[in-house]
Amino acid sequence: MIRRFNSYFAATSVVWLTLAISSYGQTYMIDINDADDPITETGWTGLDAVHSGSGSSVLIDGISFEIFSADGARVRGGSASPTPNALTGDFVFDDGSNQAVGMFFGGAGDLPRGVWQVDVYIFDDGSTIENQIVGWRKDGAETIIGTDFLPDATNPAATFEFLSNGAAAYDVFVRENNDANRSRLNAVALTYVRIPEPSSVVLLGALAALGAMAFRHR
Repeated sequence: MIRRFNSYFAATSVVWLTLAISSYGQTYMIDINDADDPITETGWTGLDAVHSGSGSSVLIDGISFEIFSADGARVRGGSASPTPNALTGDFVFDDGSNQAVGMFFGGAGDLPRGVWQVDVYIFDDGSTIENQIVGWRKDGAETIIGTDFLPDATNPAATFEFLSNGAAAYDVFVRENNDANRSRLNAVALTYVRIPEPSSVVLLGALAALGAMAFRHR
């Protein structure tokens, strides 16, 4: 039984290390469009969100990036001349007190284990939106990154990191935190930045090697 466990643990460790290394540097760049008049920033993947309603998604590498809690989508200036640009000229929104809009990063177990960086773009050229709350969720449990992020026409309004355990479901959200009662989400970039801790990788590698030795000597 112990030998079987060692061989299983070794195989599992090797698989996890392989997945983590292969995911390193992977970036998903999702530009949210109004499906009625879509325009996607060069180099980004477009997610055509319904003009009224929620639930639109785009599938990349088997991961479904899906909009949730949206009233709909809009584009300022039209696709022929989006204002201020193709990335932040369109967005999904949710208006009302304490309302949020967000994006699912697939389902449970879809994100490989490791540290991911999230860049959140928030802007609306046609409305005053002011301060925004930005956070992320693990299996529905919220972590608030900050409560006073300001909209930006060209750069991420918020950038943060979180640790995926490789088993849970994760998402990002933007919630209004101002008298205007407006939340906006234009785009999200998700990048795998590092394996959790070098010491953990060394330990897993050593255990994998020991497990393989036990397997050979059974």
